Amino acid sequence: MLVESQIEDMKLVEPCRKQNFRNSTYDLTIGEIFPMGADYEENTGSLSEFWLEPSAMVAVRTMERVVLPSHVTGLATLKTSLTHDGLLCLNVGVIDPGYDGHLSAFLVNFSRRSRKISLNDHLLRVLFFQHNSVLALESWKNSKGDYQRFLANKSENEFSNTFLDAQGLAELSKKNALKVILDAFFSRWINVVSTVVAFVSLAVAVLSYLK
Repeated sequence: MLVESQIEDMKLVEPCRKQNFRNSTYDLTIGEIFPMGADYEENTGSLSEFWLEPSAMVAVRTMERVVLPSHVTGLATLKTSLTHDGLLCLNVGVIDPGYDGHLSAFLVNFSRRSRKISLNDHLLRVLFFQHNSVLALESWKNSKGDYQRFLANKSENEFSNTFLDAQGLAELSKKNALKVILDAFFSRWINVVSTVVAFVSLAVAVLSYLK
C-alpha cells in the first residue's frame, strides 16, 4: 500500500492537500452537487450546500482528480463519519490503473433526519495499491466537463429524488390496486352470469320435458 510521501511523489491525486492525508489513505472532497429528479429542477444553479431529506438521493463529484499509472490501483470507500449519519454510497469501489479523472458518488439518506451536504466536505477515503504494471492497459481520461454533463443528465432524467423512486412505486401500486379490483369485479360477475345461464338452461330443459 502506498502512503503519504509516495502518493505525493507519484501525483496520484490532483490537487493534493496535506490536510487530506490520513495514516495510509487520502480523503477526497465534494466539488459539485447534483440533486436528483424534482430536486434537480428546483436547484438548477451551482450549489454550495444541499439538505438531503430522509430516503432522498443526491449525486456528488469530487473536487480532486485521481490519476493512476499502469502499476497502481485505487480503492474508494465512503467516510465512516458519513455512514454513522445514515448515508450510504451506491457506487464506491475499485479505481482501475490508467484512470484519469474525477470520481462521483450517489448518496442515499437512510436516517430519519435531514443531512447537510456541502462543498469541500470529506467524502471518500482512497487506498492506493502498487503492483506489477498492466501490459494491455486501457487508459480512460474523464474530463471535468464530460463528468458534469454525465451527472447532470443522470440526475435530471434518469433518477428519482428518492431511493427506489417512491412516487413511481406509489403510482404503480395504485394501478395494480385498480387492476385487482376490476379483475375481481368482472370475475365475480362472470361467475354470476354463468350461474344464471346454467339455471335458465336447466329450467328450459325441465319445462320442455313436462310438456
